[in-house]
Amino acid sequence: MKKQRIQTVVTTLVMAAFFIGVLFWMNTPEKKAARFVYENGKTLSDLLDQERPIPAELSGKYYNAWDGEHPMDEFILDTRGNTYYGCYYSPDDVPLAFQNAQIPLTEDGQGRWRWEGEGDNYGVTQKLADCWYYFEASL
Repeated sequence: MKKQRIQTVVTTLVMAAFFIGVLFWMNTPEKKAARFVYENGKTLSDLLDQERPIPAELSGKYYNAWDGEHPMDEFILDTRGNTYYGCYYSPDDVPLAFQNAQIPLTEDGQGRWRWEGEGDNYGVTQKLADCWYYFEASL
């Protein structure tokens, strides 16, 4: 009887650890950005392509439009210290550095690019869907 209780407790703890791990994995900034694009990307793309305003409930924490050779619409979804996470819409479907800074990107494979700015500024961008990219920027 005691052995069965121990097995039950161990099994429960293992299952709880597994589910907690899955929850943390699903809530990474990259997964949040992918969900944001999956849930809102089509609506946002249509609004942006028609040059209509972005409703506050769809803007994330911050919304910024950046001009340049290839314009971008950036949605900051989370910040942690000096690091910003989110996604951006690139109507030309071109990967870009944070805030459309004119910094070269270096592709490191599988649809992911890195950039390095002045000082200790750096970041990554990764393609999520047509015209949509995830970003991390540490400043």
